[in-house]
Amino acid sequence: MLRPCRLAVMAAVAAAGFALSGPSHAQTIRVEAESFVPPNAVATMGSGPNESKVVTVDQNASASGGFTIGWFGSWDWLEYNVTAPADGIYNMSFFYGDGDGAMDPLPVDLTFFTTGKQYLVGNIHPTPVSSPSWAFSNYTTVVAAPSDGAAPFAIPLKSGVNRFRVAIRPDFILAGAMNIDYMEFTKTADAYPALQAITGVVSSQIGGVSTPLGGAMVSDGPDYHTAANVTRTDGSGAFTLWVPAGSYSLTAFANGFTASTVSASSPSATNFSLTWNGRYEAELLDSTNTGPEVGNGDQPAYDTQHSLSNKGEIVNSAPGKYAEYKSVYAPADGVYDVSIHYSAMSAAVGDPGYLLWTVNQTSTVKAVYTATSITDFLTYQDSTAPALMTLKKGLNTLRFADANAGPPVTPSANIDYFTVAPSTQPHGTLKVIVTNSVNGNPISGANITIPAAAPQLTAQTGGDGSVSIPVPPGTYTVTASKSGTAGPVTAAPATVADGQTVNVPIQLTVSGVSVEAEDFVAGGPGVPPATITAVGSASNGKVVTGFTGSYLQGWLEWNVNVTEDGLYRMTLQYAVPPDGSDAIVHPVYPIDMTVSATPSTFHVNTSYYLDTSQIPPAKVPIIPRTADGDTYASFDLVNDSQAQALVPLKAGSNRVRISLASGTMNLDYLQFTKLAAYPTNYRTITGTIYGSDGVGSAPIAGAAVWQNNSTLHTTFNEAQFATTTDAAGHYSLTAVSGAFLNASVNGFIATTPYISVPAGTATKDVTLNVNPPTPPDTGTEKMDAFKLSIADTRLSTNENMITFTQPGAYFGWTINVPRSGQYQVGMNYSSGWNSGDGLPVKTTWTVNGVPQEVDFAKTTSWTDFQFFPSIATIPLNAGGNTVRVDFIDAGANIVYLTLLRTGSIPPPVSTDIDNSGKTDIIDAVIYARRLGGLEAGAKPDLTGDGLSNAADVARILRVAGGLN
Repeated sequence: MLRPCRLAVMAAVAAAGFALSGPSHAQTIRVEAESFVPPNAVATMGSGPNESKVVTVDQNASASGGFTIGWFGSWDWLEYNVTAPADGIYNMSFFYGDGDGAMDPLPVDLTFFTTGKQYLVGNIHPTPVSSPSWAFSNYTTVVAAPSDGAAPFAIPLKSGVNRFRVAIRPDFILAGAMNIDYMEFTKTADAYPALQAITGVVSSQIGGVSTPLGGAMVSDGPDYHTAANVTRTDGSGAFTLWVPAGSYSLTAFANGFTASTVSASSPSATNFSLTWNGRYEAELLDSTNTGPEVGNGDQPAYDTQHSLSNKGEIVNSAPGKYAEYKSVYAPADGVYDVSIHYSAMSAAVGDPGYLLWTVNQTSTVKAVYTATSITDFLTYQDSTAPALMTLKKGLNTLRFADANAGPPVTPSANIDYFTVAPSTQPHGTLKVIVTNSVNGNPISGANITIPAAAPQLTAQTGGDGSVSIPVPPGTYTVTASKSGTAGPVTAAPATVADGQTVNVPIQLTVSGVSVEAEDFVAGGPGVPPATITAVGSASNGKVVTGFTGSYLQGWLEWNVNVTEDGLYRMTLQYAVPPDGSDAIVHPVYPIDMTVSATPSTFHVNTSYYLDTSQIPPAKVPIIPRTADGDTYASFDLVNDSQAQALVPLKAGSNRVRISLASGTMNLDYLQFTKLAAYPTNYRTITGTIYGSDGVGSAPIAGAAVWQNNSTLHTTFNEAQFATTTDAAGHYSLTAVSGAFLNASVNGFIATTPYISVPAGTATKDVTLNVNPPTPPDTGTEKMDAFKLSIADTRLSTNENMITFTQPGAYFGWTINVPRSGQYQVGMNYSSGWNSGDGLPVKTTWTVNGVPQEVDFAKTTSWTDFQFFPSIATIPLNAGGNTVRVDFIDAGANIVYLTLLRTGSIPPPVSTDIDNSGKTDIIDAVIYARRLGGLEAGAKPDLTGDGLSNAADVARILRVAGGLN
């Protein structure tokens, strides 16, 4: 059913000088375990790193929200937001499964950064308790309490969004894991404790400049692990700690700095200035990967040993694993020695092991350590050969990865901490300068290798085409390469002495046109479609990250300008992160990519090829994975037969689109190199695609048009030439002579089998009929729900439905109808969100910019799909309409929509409510007062939806603002 839009009414009423309020009452707020959010600080202090790469999001039809969190174990943590309507006291409970029978109880820390409260939960037991097993599918509810039989924690929440962390923290004996379906907060009291705020900033003198330390921990007491009151600084180093009035001993800690303790009273302002000591605890990570067994759900290797520093926590390196630190400070630009405090076991003491350090994503250095024992990992020492690294003043990112071949060839290390200090080793500098051989311009992002160096070195040039590499005294051979150039070039050997800088010039021949990935001009349906990330080693210093088709059919577009017509090789400089595959939707191949180019409307799918040598034939990915999301490689576009795909481009501006049906990739740049002349047998066909319901007809926006083969009947994704219509239904398609066309769009029947376009025909219009669905909705237009035009990235789609909807999430469609009018919306969906609570799923539908609220009933479970023929009535114009759905409360899995025209849209009514001769905000206030029963008077239907509601207030405001 429809209800007035609450937000618009409240805003208008507030403008008139009135406030809305209601009685307080107990309530329960559910937080789905899968709705975790990224950390909101520079450094992630505490146990971690524990991102989505570590835990798993598992489909579970019987679970709340349809998903659970799995593999949530020792050293893992996840962060969440819970929105409280007002200050209050809450109990918290977990709906969880824990089959780890040997671990009783599972120690869990709850940290509420918004209020600064931390709790140790001690009553999470294996399920079922009576017969411990490894059955993590047995779920039960436990209220967070310090121990069995103890009173639940009284957790204060502030009004609005509260950020909290759930961490599983074993000691030397206890460990374990659990699966979580959801957490709930139940309000027990409106009375809020009398808390006072201690605020301040944590900073340090870095190179003589006061530098804020983001992600530092501030706790009541010397140990943030166990403190009852603890908070974290934001990116500007600021913190707020809510505590009862009184005196406190506060400690501030940041990795790489000496902790500082001061006395403070609440309320007060207390600042900390920490001293850099260059010692970084290895376990305080920003990110990591799980190593080569990620598919098996293995966790990153952490351990506890009481003899070590900072609670005895270490990081274990092993082949295929890495650990990353984004908050490594340096007091000045320069060369530093980086040493590890470690243990390593091998066949003989002194056996060599190797760590590959990556510095600011621009260079790598291979460091050597030696085995410390042949019997155990309890003997620790400092590495005797520190790695030479160039660090910039302030914040640096360091990553180390195990570079060993694996036991028994070389040892792996348990790393307690690493130290960073200005270098005292003899060293010189190789300054490599890479330029264009034609015009002498610098070439950024060129790959530099020094294979004969000991240790081995790699680097990438910056924006000025140069990079400085510290090396021990000696003679070195330097090679430079970059995609889009004629090939790698090796300079003459260069000899460098202690304290000396030697220039190494190298010229590369550029052979194509480059387009930076971050210069995309359009994208969707996810909003934002991708993230632009600063990476010093990248071409132009930036890359696109998080470009995904794992949950949505994601796409990006670029303008590509070439000087002449031709067939061009397209090369991607890309990286496929280790977690790039979507195990739920596409378990076989990580990337399902389609490339399109206009005005030549070239179209190629490159996902996998069928390896018929295997029995049965297997799908093999065409786009290979890279070592990780920061290791970039080149890929020349091929089709799904592994044949080279040359893109036809016209002189001037061309629009190139990459869309992903599955997988996730990062992109540095796109390279286009002309290899052949433009074909002479290409011709252009233009026209308009119309939609008809047998009574009316209108142009269709976003219709797919492609060249077919009369024998094979190719689909849009298989077609070499394909395009889509614009907002007016027009298309322009390049095709070979003797073309056959097909057209399709959501809600209409595709042309079957094809349309012949005789040679010499330059224009061809096509009419599609509405898609009549099966009973019970005969006679209406039927649309697949998952074909979205915009979407929140928290959503998920597959070839059947939209899933993972939740409060705050949204999506949208372009809906085409042949005639304008009022349309009754039917929907096939399921909703097991708190099923049985008697409350509806609450949404706001914004149709062509005008919002209205739509409530619809929940079903009995997430697997109970039902068709409801009338959940709303919306006004639609002939042709394309933009419709956005925002979830206000609860969620639903949506399979399809139906649209049944029930009448015409009434003519517009005057928005001048007070008859003043103009439409302004006063008219909106008067209308809102009448809606709220605060004033008598007419409430005309201004939108044609048949109702007097907040949509009418919104229309008045749009007219007053000159938008309508």
